[in-house]
Amino acid sequence: MTQMTLQAALEQACRCHNEGRFKEAEALYREILRIDPRNPEALHLLGYLAGQVGRSGVAARLINSAIQIAGDQVPLLYFINLSGVHLSFGEALEAEAVSRKGLEKDKNSSGLWNNLGNSIYLQGRISEAADCFKSAYECDKTNNGALSNWANIMQETGQIREAMEAHRLAATIGNSPIASEDNYLRDIGFLADLDPVFVRDEHMAWGQAYEKSIDPKEVRREHKNSFDANRKIKVGLISSDFRLHSVTYFIEPLLRHMDRENVALYCYSNVGNPDSTTARLQSYPVVWRNIKLLSDVQVAEMIENDGIDILIDLGGHTSDNRCRVLACRPAPLQMTYLGYPFSVGLEACQYRISDQVTDPVGLTETHYCEQLLRLPHSSWCFEPPMYEIPVAEAPVVKNGCITFGSFNTYNKINDLVMDAWAQILIRVPDSRMIIKCHGLGDALIRQQLLDQFHARGIDASRLQLLGREFLPENHLECYSFMDIALDTFPYNGTTTSCEALWQGLPIVVLEGKSHVSRVGVCLNKALDLEELIGRDTEHYIQIAVDLAADTERVREIRKSMRQRIAQSLLCDQPAFARHFEALLRNAWQAFCADKNGGIWCLDRRSHDVSRSNGESWKCGVSAAFLQPVQMGSSDPFLCMDR
Repeated sequence: MTQMTLQAALEQACRCHNEGRFKEAEALYREILRIDPRNPEALHLLGYLAGQVGRSGVAARLINSAIQIAGDQVPLLYFINLSGVHLSFGEALEAEAVSRKGLEKDKNSSGLWNNLGNSIYLQGRISEAADCFKSAYECDKTNNGALSNWANIMQETGQIREAMEAHRLAATIGNSPIASEDNYLRDIGFLADLDPVFVRDEHMAWGQAYEKSIDPKEVRREHKNSFDANRKIKVGLISSDFRLHSVTYFIEPLLRHMDRENVALYCYSNVGNPDSTTARLQSYPVVWRNIKLLSDVQVAEMIENDGIDILIDLGGHTSDNRCRVLACRPAPLQMTYLGYPFSVGLEACQYRISDQVTDPVGLTETHYCEQLLRLPHSSWCFEPPMYEIPVAEAPVVKNGCITFGSFNTYNKINDLVMDAWAQILIRVPDSRMIIKCHGLGDALIRQQLLDQFHARGIDASRLQLLGREFLPENHLECYSFMDIALDTFPYNGTTTSCEALWQGLPIVVLEGKSHVSRVGVCLNKALDLEELIGRDTEHYIQIAVDLAADTERVREIRKSMRQRIAQSLLCDQPAFARHFEALLRNAWQAFCADKNGGIWCLDRRSHDVSRSNGESWKCGVSAAFLQPVQMGSSDPFLCMDR
């Protein structure tokens, strides 16, 4: 090839790459490098492609070679993409080093500041990361990713309204508002004065705007599925959390115990960096699909071609979610469950799976866009940790005083919670408290929390603040440091609460009137510990004070708790799977009955989902919100050399 044809080949490879035709792009990059092995741009782009398809080591080697060959003329983009590859695989130290090296060449690189912030954040230096994100945004006011990252730190440290406003702004700038929209919707749930109807309205508004933005040709109005009510049904689970993640604690029992004679399970995995947990989940009898590099339209086509009858989104508007796939209506029945405690907001999502305690009949129906399908006892079936961490003796025996504790995220610790916790510590004079979360690994954030407790009359000597433990077994061992867990409100813990119970801790909870404020109620009722459920804040405080005074009761609960939870419905995995199957079967049978005779209609104006026999369910409405854009198209296949 001549130099001109090499350049033309590179341009063609870039077009293929940008259009998601990865196999063609790879072949062209390799042909260029066969002729010119020291072509830095081909090395860089082939490395970037390798990172996109999960080849971290190959990607780093290729891009590093490009940087070395380019020498003093190396483009900053090489450093940005190399640090981004390291970040995508959780290699924080390497990403930090590359970002700093790039910033030595140009202190005004928004992309490098943003990547530096992400690498520092992963290491727990939250305040320093916030400064990096701020610098990234100041360098480029169209960098909505940097602004959203900055807002995420505000949210994580309890500045919820400030974070919401920043995410709203971020969604109006730059070329990709998707993450900013999701972050805004997620943040609403952390407001101390949570209004579930407002939460519903904002999700509905987003959904209406999004569904209007989709090309009608991409939306399925008819499906080829057989509407036989009693046949084996195909159920698809779509998630970014098929990895070491809290969702896995509760979805694995279903993968293990669902009756494959009646249900065929398909997992649509959006995991970018699979781990040993991913491998374990893949070992169950499920059809596994990797959708990380597919567009929403391509995923919808895959789901339709697989003949999925019921598609269940497990992520809602959490990080890296794929809930927008549901807007294409690839399955006749579509639901949301588990990973997100609010509505998805899409009219295309007909149902939300919950239970009779967190969403009791007559209390929360108007909080959702979807119709509620209720499991009889609990929405969750807990998969006990694989690490054999024994239940330790109650620390009060050794310490001579009660230690309260909470391992919930910082953004759930609002002023109302701190007021209640301070009152408990005041009324139990010799007591101490442990608070553990990711943000408290940062010295500045620790001091801010200490100052807030000091203003409430609590000396720092009575508080032990712990940051994130990166090894799960070390995290579980930390539960042995406390006697009584105090739940947050109105946003309760879920995974942390189940872990605390498994490690023998009683949990004092406050009963609320929304899903997120009734999780603790559900867990304690399942364990016959209703005496630990507070009716109001004063009752919550008094329960904690009274329990602290009865150290024998604390010790007795601790000794019996693991057996109690292991023998409860929270850990009865086969029974939970049967309940879940029955719920899906009932929904499918009702749907088939309507397809074969009756008619369902969704009337947003009347707020009702009405059936031909006159039955109805309440549903929410709202006004328009933000206009998102569709994700880019890409192809999952690549033949990288091993």
